[in-house]
Amino acid sequence: MTAVLARSDFLRAPLLATAKPEGFKEWYHFVVHRPGWWLLVNFSLTHEPACAGSPRLVPRVVVIAHDQCWTGAVERFEDSELDVSADLGVLTIGGNRMIVRPDGYRVVIDLPGHDIRGELALTSVSRPFAVNNQP
Repeated sequence: MTAVLARSDFLRAPLLATAKPEGFKEWYHFVVHRPGWWLLVNFSLTHEPACAGSPRLVPRVVVIAHDQCWTGAVERFEDSELDVSADLGVLTIGGNRMIVRPDGYRVVIDLPGHDIRGELALTSVSRPFAVNNQP
């Protein structure tokens, strides 16, 4: 895989003040498996109605694993704990990070309140594709 992945996969988020975030949702969803073992990691950004005022961006990290039984965690973060790199290729939510690399992804999970920590280096085995002219 060449730099095609890094050029075509990037965070699409209404982070600019002029953006209209109503109904917006963006996520990165990773599933890693082998016989008898599954791991799901999801980074998501969703605009939800606020109790008072305008909608707010809600960053979440979801980790679910199966090895004899299902376990996992869903953790919400404040928008102040969200950082997106200028090139839109690095998403940081709290101590968690997803990096789009030319050959795949690097995923760092750090949910100390749930005793979940880990790092994955994922290599792409297929080429990115476009749907409705959206990479």
